[in-house]
Amino acid sequence: AEVRQLQEELYNVQLEAAKNKLSERNCVAVIQRLISLGWLEVVFSCDGKEYITPKQLEKDILDELYVCGGRVAMTDLAQTLNVDYSHVEKKVNELLSHDTKLSIHYG
Repeated sequence: AEVRQLQEELYNVQLEAAKNKLSERNCVAVIQRLISLGWLEVVFSCDGKEYITPKQLEKDILDELYVCGGRVAMTDLAQTLNVDYSHVEKKVNELLSHDTKLSIHYG
C-alpha cells in the first residue's frame, strides 16, 4: 500500500512539473519578443536556425583560439562557429581593443 501511495505521489509531481514547462515554440516566441523590445541582443547563425549572444560569440572565439593553439583564420572562425564573417570580424576587433595579448596578422 505504501509503494502504491509513493507511485501516485510521483505521478502527481511529474504531472505538476509538466504544467510549468515551456514548449520550444513558446521559448522561441519569448526570445523573439525580447529581441524586438531590444532587451536581448543576438547573433544569428548562417542558416538562421540558431542564435547566440555576443558574449557567447566572444567566448566561442576565444575557445577556438585556444583549441587551435592561438592562431586561426577569421574565415575559419566564421565557418566553424556558423556565423557571418562580419560578426566574427566585429567581435575580433572588439577583443583586440580590450586585450593587448591578442594580435591580428594578415597573410
